[in-house]
This record gives sequence, C-alpha cells and structure tokens, in this order.
Amino acid sequence: MMITHMTPAMAISGLYGNYTKLLNYIDRYNDQVANNVSGNAYEYKKLILELAPSLGFEKPKNGQTFEAWLEDLHTYLDDMQNDFNTYGLHTIGKILSGEELIEEVITIITSRTTVYNHILHMIYPNLKDKNYYNDIRGNSQYYAQSEVVKTWLRTFIGDLVNNTYTFDEVAKMYGITNKSSKLYQSLNYSTKVIENIKNNNEWNAIMTALSGGYVTPGLFADPAYADSIPTGHMGRTSDTTKMPTKAAYESAVKVVDLLLVNYYEKHGKWPELTALILWGTEILRTEGIGVAEFLYFLGCRPTWNEGDEAVTGVELIPINELTVTLSNGKVVNRPRVDVFASMVTSNVDWIKLMLTAVDLALNSTDDTVANNFLKKNIMLKIQ
Repeated sequence: MMITHMTPAMAISGLYGNYTKLLNYIDRYNDQVANNVSGNAYEYKKLILELAPSLGFEKPKNGQTFEAWLEDLHTYLDDMQNDFNTYGLHTIGKILSGEELIEEVITIITSRTTVYNHILHMIYPNLKDKNYYNDIRGNSQYYAQSEVVKTWLRTFIGDLVNNTYTFDEVAKMYGITNKSSKLYQSLNYSTKVIENIKNNNEWNAIMTALSGGYVTPGLFADPAYADSIPTGHMGRTSDTTKMPTKAAYESAVKVVDLLLVNYYEKHGKWPELTALILWGTEILRTEGIGVAEFLYFLGCRPTWNEGDEAVTGVELIPINELTVTLSNGKVVNRPRVDVFASMVTSNVDWIKLMLTAVDLALNSTDDTVANNFLKKNIMLKIQ
C-alpha cells in the first residue's frame, strides 16, 4: 500500500541578480523607444549587449535585427521568472501555511482555471479581445499588464489566507459581487483548495494502515492538475473524472467515422444498430475511448472544464454537423446510430455519461426517425 502525500509547496521562481538587472534594462529600453528618447534607448541597448553575454546569452546573429533578438531574449527571461520551483521537500503530515500556502494555492488555481484571463479582462476592459495565456504572457508589449495581473491575484489570495474574512467578504473588498461570473467562480475555487490542503490526512492514514484498518482510496497526482487533495489515502493512479479525455474523444471519432464509412460503402446504407463490449480496465488504459465511441455513435460528445479538463457532462451534436468523409473525398451527413453496450464496470461517472447521451439523443428536436435510429428502434418496440 502507498499513501498519497502532498507535493512540496510550489512557488513562481522569479529572477535574481544580473538576470533581474537585464530584464530591467530591456523594460527601460522598450519604454524609452516608445517615448522616442533615442539617446537613452541607445545607452540601454549598449548595456544589454554588454550584460547578456556574461549571463550565457549569445549576441544577435548575422542578419538578425536587434529588436528580434531582444524579443527572443525577453521571452526567455519571462519564461525563467514564471517557472515553478519547489520549497524543498514535503514533510509527512505538514499543513502548509503563510507564504507556502499562498504560493501553492496560486499554483493550483492558475493551473486548473483560466483565472488570469478573467483578472486581465476585469482590470483592462480594452484587452477583452486578448487571451492572457496566448497574447499577454511572454509578450514584451504587455509585460506591465501581465505583472499587474499576477500581483493582483497574489494580493487577493494573501488576503484570503492571512485574514479571517470569508471569501465573499474578500471578494466584496475587491468589487467582485457577481457570483455567476467566471472570475468569481475561478477565485472561489481557491477556498476549496485551501480547505483541502488543511484537511491533510497523511498521519492518520499511516496509523490506520499500520493498525490494520481501512484506508480510503485517493488519486496519486499533482494537485495542480488533478483532484488529489486532501492527501492521505490509499493511492490509485487513474483519474476517471477526466475520461473520456479530449484525445480519447478524437480517437473515438476517427474509429466511429471509419466504421460508418466502411459499412455505408459496402451496404449502401447506414447501420441502424451497433454493439460495443466495454471493459473497465480497457476504458482506463485508453482514457475512455470506448465510452466516447458510445457517445459519438449517438451523435453526442463530452464537455470539459476549461481549466483542468475534467469531464463536466455531455452535449448533443446538431444533426447537420454529423458528417463523414467517404473514400472518394465526398462529405455526407450521417445519422444518429443506435448502440448497445455490454459493459463491465462499476464507474458511476461513465454510466451517467452514457445514459445522458441516450436521453439527449432520444429527446433531440433537430432530427426524425429517418436520421435518428435510436428513436426509430424505440418506436418499433412501442408499436
């Protein structure tokens, strides 16, 4: 038996020494260029070209402009300062507090939500068409805005950790009162993270195991990417809440499309009923391909949380979007195909996804029995 344990507290590494000085020179150079102070910009350019090689960076290559070289250098430094480092090793049963707790909470919620995006759009409404992760982070043009966003989040989490205020009280202090907003929901996730970190069960699990008691199962995973806290459980390695994964769904689409095309080209019509044999171990091994195939036969697909990509439910694919490409390259519409599954599993989440897909396909309003064979077969049974 292996007991799950907390990872060491993670913190954004930041820069130090001459790396910090070099980044400051770059920021000042860009600022002076923007303000048309060419004399100062020239001096900062000289300082950058002198300091960068001493830190192991190459000077601009032949044919490379200084501006292009500087942009690459700035991106590299930005990646360095935004990398995560650990605060040493984890101590069994230790409950994080203070700065360690603040840094760990920031690491988890920024990895599992798109909170930086929502903060950016709140502070800078004029940047609502920008994505923090794709357009702002690592872009020297928006370095100042990126720093403001990160500082805002750290201050917010600090107020939440270091005071006795409730989340809603802290949120109100920052003018966040719309509980249905994505910003509120992403930030509110931090309260769950804090609670789970504090509910550390490691020593209790160890003593229970040594006493011959029952230790509840839990996931072996980095809390920044999966629901593995509170820690102190008998470890398991697969996170079924993320199955079918996006990759598994895309694989399932290819398999189902191929089966449908082969049948159609051989028989000149679509199959009205197909069957799947689903073993729980195989579903785990393939990240849920079999479940995804069941959904897609019916013309449904999983939905995922935008942050940690956990499966949140099932949605109906509009009938006019259900198409396949024949071997001659022609794209044709295909029906919702009835599917029978012989399934060996006790996983409630997978079963719920499949039953939801059946319900959606049976109650769809954009098709008829002519292109929804689940409805057709049900009608035949009723008659």
